[in-house]
Parts: sequence; structure tokens; C-alpha cells
Amino acid sequence: MIYINCPLCGGDDSTLVVRENGYHIVACDICGMVYLNPRPDDSCLQAYYQKSLPFDEKSIVAWQNLTWGVVKRAIQTLDRLKPAKGKLLDIGCRYGSFLDLAKKHGWDTVGIDICSQAVSYDRWKGLNVGTKDLVDRSFADNGFDAVTMFYVLERMPDPMQCLKQIQRILAPGGVLLIRTPETTPIVKFFKVMNLFRPLYEAPGHLNDFSPRTLKSMLEKAGFQDVKCMIGGFTLPYQPVRRVISWSSGCLAETLYLISAGRLLLPGVSKTTIAFKPRGDHG
Repeated sequence: MIYINCPLCGGDDSTLVVRENGYHIVACDICGMVYLNPRPDDSCLQAYYQKSLPFDEKSIVAWQNLTWGVVKRAIQTLDRLKPAKGKLLDIGCRYGSFLDLAKKHGWDTVGIDICSQAVSYDRWKGLNVGTKDLVDRSFADNGFDAVTMFYVLERMPDPMQCLKQIQRILAPGGVLLIRTPETTPIVKFFKVMNLFRPLYEAPGHLNDFSPRTLKSMLEKAGFQDVKCMIGGFTLPYQPVRRVISWSSGCLAETLYLISAGRLLLPGVSKTTIAFKPRGDHG
């Protein structure tokens, strides 16, 4: 186990949010960033992620159905922002669902994933997927017009370093689209109600972002024009969870629309877009 300072501001003072699966999830006393501390080292996390992704047909179909509304909205957003299309990198591409859709929409797609089984599966499907690491500078500067990450940044040991590398490989004016959960508001509500649910999936989620902390991190990494939106919602297979997700998702979308994008319902997953400055040539 290793102790870290706040991934956003570097502060070392924090307050416990909750204990989950033997781990401490804390909030930085300076900037409010929520993160797991202490945490397993990189080798333990690598082994954990290799085992955490099921590859039976039922699980693959369930994930595709769960996330379809989110990925559909995401490709619509990218097509609107980048009508000329171009080269797209999906980080943590999992079963390749978004890559499939982006390819059909005319994007030149590349995917990476740390799970070797995911890479083998996606290559079997005919997708251009590998295990390259952003941090070791495997990708050239300014090489992509768009980068996407769906439910990945919260799992990154060093999210700031990850975002800086994405900023490097994006072409000037390129767009980053991130999908992240926002778990802490729900956890705090359950805590008041004296309820407990392992919503952080510790040690799976190392970070939990609010719109404010994610915007701050993106700007520190060199991005501009950061915008957070609801961006659709997932639909789980289980009836009760499906009803909860549908009702909270519809409420979040409605509040977002009637407030002209100013009201973001806490506790629901969100999509964030950000741009590399056009004058930045790496």
C-alpha cells in the first residue's frame, strides 16, 4: 500500500469520506478532490484490472446495452464538434463498443486497454487496439483529433499525468471527451441515512470527480473551454436499478435543459468535453 498526496492540488491534509472494502476514501481539505488513500501499488492494480473484466457473451452484451445511450450521445457530440472527423483514440476501450460506433461514423479509430484479454477480443473483432501506454510517450505529439475515455479516469493512479499526456497527443483544437461517475454525493446521502453501499468499487475507483474538480484538473493539464453535461445515462439490466437509473437520468437531463446547462444534478455520471488550445503545437 502506498500513500499519496492529493492528485489535484498536491495537498496532504484530508478528511475521511467512507471506509469501503478495507480502504479509505478521503476528501482533500484544500481543493475537495476525493480519492483513495492509501492505495495498492501499480503492479497490484494492474493485476486487479486484468481480473476485473468478464468476457462471457452475457457480460459483453449487458455492457453494450448498459452504455448504449451514453456512447450514442458521445458520438453525436463528437460529430457535431468535429464534422470533418479525423483520427480518434479511445483509452480503456473495453469491449470496443464505442470504437465500433465511431468507425461506422467515419472516424479513423485506435484503442488502447491495459487488459490483455480486452485487446485480444477487440483485435478479433477487427479493431485497431493495443496496449500502448500514454505515459511512455508511445504516441506522437499532435497525432489525434479526438480522444475519448469512458469510465476510465477514475481508475487512473495519476489522472493529472494522464490528462497531460492526452493534451500532448491531441492536435491543436483537438477535443477530449470523458465520461466519469460522481459517487460522493450519493455516498454522503447514504451515510446520513445510516446506509452503506460499496459504490466506489474500491480499489477499482481511485478517484471521484465533481464537475468542479474535473474542470480544475483539465485546466491545470492545459485544456480550455471545458464543459460538463449530463450526456445520457446508463440502463442496467436489473429492473430496480434500471428504474432508478432511468428516473434519475431523466431528471438530470431535464434540469440540465431547463437551466440552459447550468444545473448538474449531483450524484449522476456526467460527460465532460475539453479542447487543446489551437495555438499549442506541443
